[in-house]
Amino acid sequence: MDYSLTPEEIEAIQKYQENDFRIINSLLRKGMESERRINLSRKGGYPPITKEKMEESLRDIQYLYSAILKRYVANGCVKAPKPLYRGTQTSLISSLQNENSSFLSTSSSILQTRTFSKIFSRESKGADESERAVLLIEGNVPWMSVEDEIGGGEDEFLFVPSRVEIEETDLSFKKKFGQEYIMKLSEIDIPEKSMEEIEQLRQEILEQTERMSSYLEYLLVTIENPNIKDDSRVLSIIQAYDAWKDLVIQYNYQQFRILKNKFLEGAPLVEEGTKVK
Repeated sequence: MDYSLTPEEIEAIQKYQENDFRIINSLLRKGMESERRINLSRKGGYPPITKEKMEESLRDIQYLYSAILKRYVANGCVKAPKPLYRGTQTSLISSLQNENSSFLSTSSSILQTRTFSKIFSRESKGADESERAVLLIEGNVPWMSVEDEIGGGEDEFLFVPSRVEIEETDLSFKKKFGQEYIMKLSEIDIPEKSMEEIEQLRQEILEQTERMSSYLEYLLVTIENPNIKDDSRVLSIIQAYDAWKDLVIQYNYQQFRILKNKFLEGAPLVEEGTKVK
């Protein structure tokens, strides 16, 4: 099998690196907390999502999946060859620890974690330097060196969405880069669906996309008002948006399952625990 990347996969990596990572990752996380952070930090707020933009984003997510899986197999399905770190804020640790994470950007440079911390500080109201945190990444899930594919000089490694467990630890940096944690990555359990069921998910997502984009625009304004949060209409709109996001996540995970079967089934040098079920 040819594991070289296609022009479409390279373009998806470039788009992810430049501007699209926030939107793409928000489509892989439950609820609307990611959308709220983007809305607060991005000039112009969270952009309206048309049906065409949603189709493009779903394709780009698939291209990112296939690119990472190809490079993972080409590298022998082994762990990344060096220690990798991620910067964040202590107030976000609990939200990172879940079973439906997004793509995860990491770096071999511990200094780069300060940049991540500052980004999250801008996206989190009230966050400051005292909330800095650094995570050491552990676990063997598909990864890709971004620098090897498109350059950039940051020695960035990108992981597929994974189950995340975080525990406080001592990394011997004497808290120079913030509170220290280990982030353990493992495979997400993805129940198999038929191709008909997957296509039905896709159709439901696209049919509702523009309505949900309007809902989100409304919610991003009203949700900040404490007097409106218990309003029955607002709650029903939140429930509808959350249900739609669950469809989006299910669809994206099914695409990952299909691609994982394609690239990892029978791949050489696959370590125990990484073979597709």
